[in-house]
Amino acid sequence: MEPEILELLRALTAIDSVNPDLAPGGAGERRVAEYVHEWALAAGLEAELADVEPGRPNVVVRAAGTGGGASLMLNAHTDVVGVEGYPDPFTPVVEPDRIRGRGVLDTKVGLATALVHARRARQIGLRGDVIVAAVADEECGSKGTEALVASGRWRTDAAIVLEPTELLIVHAHRGWCWGRITVHGRAAHGSRPDLGVDAIAHCAPVLAGIGELQRRLSARSHPVVGPPSVHASIIRGGAEMPTYPARVDLDLERRLLPGESAADFAAELEELAGLVAAPATAEASVGFQRDALSVDPAEEIVRALQAAGPELSVGASAFWTDAALLAGSGIPSVVFGPGGGGIHETDEWLDLASFDVFERVLWSTVQSFCR
Repeated sequence: MEPEILELLRALTAIDSVNPDLAPGGAGERRVAEYVHEWALAAGLEAELADVEPGRPNVVVRAAGTGGGASLMLNAHTDVVGVEGYPDPFTPVVEPDRIRGRGVLDTKVGLATALVHARRARQIGLRGDVIVAAVADEECGSKGTEALVASGRWRTDAAIVLEPTELLIVHAHRGWCWGRITVHGRAAHGSRPDLGVDAIAHCAPVLAGIGELQRRLSARSHPVVGPPSVHASIIRGGAEMPTYPARVDLDLERRLLPGESAADFAAELEELAGLVAAPATAEASVGFQRDALSVDPAEEIVRALQAAGPELSVGASAFWTDAALLAGSGIPSVVFGPGGGGIHETDEWLDLASFDVFERVLWSTVQSFCR
């Protein structure tokens, strides 16, 4: 790893930026955002801090082009997941073949590389702007990229989201939607079956129906991202042992194909709720949703990455990314990053051989796209 990127990566990794929505009391993104802001200004770049919510800012860095070239956004998140059970998570450890530390792979290596490339872009005078979006809250609600899109101020001709993809050029992935089925029974003393209606027992047809729905979903498949899916995530019900349970909440997650929406899941939930027999009743509702990503592989940004790394593959990721939000706003967006391991575990690491390829391909793409 080039010393300039390594120095910045070590500094970013050493800053605690645990997402407080995931781990109550987490430090949040302010310190790391301020570091990025100061680094960018010292590098001669334009930089702007903007709170997504109090104490949790995005940083947008701009290497202004000389004019006439295409603009490119490099998007990486500054928050990291919790560190319970992780020994010394914010002390980066450099080994011959890897670097260890919380967030080193997900996604502070992408951020460090993007910042150094923005400085290089300014130094060599590329015609197009290079925008580095260091966003908050990707690990939970994606509030950072959502705010970036909503502002309307940072539209670019394309974007690369720098998540770890094991060097796969990702142009598609599934979306997701959360829903709930609530089953209503009637509370009564456990000795009075004539009065009680057991909401938990009346959930049985719904649970069986989820399995049947998954079998139906598995019978169809998107050519790139594969089949849709559904699963029961959380079930809550009952008050105490000697009482018939009056209510059960069953929470489900549905993974959506490109072209599917929350309306599709809503219809499936209504069908499941309809399996509940009288005297119990049921209702269904849809909650949080994120759309799938589907970008034409013929888009210029995909072709630019392929030209820079002809040995690399183009395909889909299993996980969701902020690229879907950017693409949904009309910015052709792909996902690309190095490999490693231990993401969301207690020994996160970046593979340095993979990084060498990532850094080379990304810089070549920046130059060709923004020329």
